[in-house]
Amino acid sequence: KHVELPDYVLNVLPSPDGKHLIALNCGHGPHGINVLDASTLEVVQRVELKSAWLGLAWSPDGQTLYVSGGNGESRTNPTAAPVYVFGFDGNQLTAKPTRTFKHRLPAKDIYWSSLLHHPTKPILYAAHRGTQPTAGHVVAFDSRTGKIVAEYPTGINPYGLALDAAHETLFVSNWGDQ
Repeated sequence: KHVELPDYVLNVLPSPDGKHLIALNCGHGPHGINVLDASTLEVVQRVELKSAWLGLAWSPDGQTLYVSGGNGESRTNPTAAPVYVFGFDGNQLTAKPTRTFKHRLPAKDIYWSSLLHHPTKPILYAAHRGTQPTAGHVVAFDSRTGKIVAEYPTGINPYGLALDAAHETLFVSNWGDQ
């Protein structure tokens, strides 16, 4: 079944219970999150965002959704987009982020992409690709506090994140590296 959503849906993620789908659109129109009923594919909620790009991750308990803010830069008033944190009650997201995770880099340099929450530890990995074709890094946030606990250098434009089966090794794909 074809579902009409706003432009440029970059990621679709099922809710942990499988009852909903979260679709993140990041195109030329307003960016945002679309919550769909998985059985009917009807949009049951839409949350607009300043900007977004690719990253969606659930907390292990399924009560929190993390969303990559991408890059909120405009030519006249650059502002760094955060990693958004939304509550989820099993049916819908909070209408606005409950928190945001930020980085110390200047607004013109911030560009978040993929997100991954560790399945057993309170760690959210966020790929930071930056706005220039230079090496990026992965930021490890304490998902309880939003504080940065570690940063790992990567190649150019880190994009996808995955953990091995033992949850000990983080793999990072890079768009701009060989």
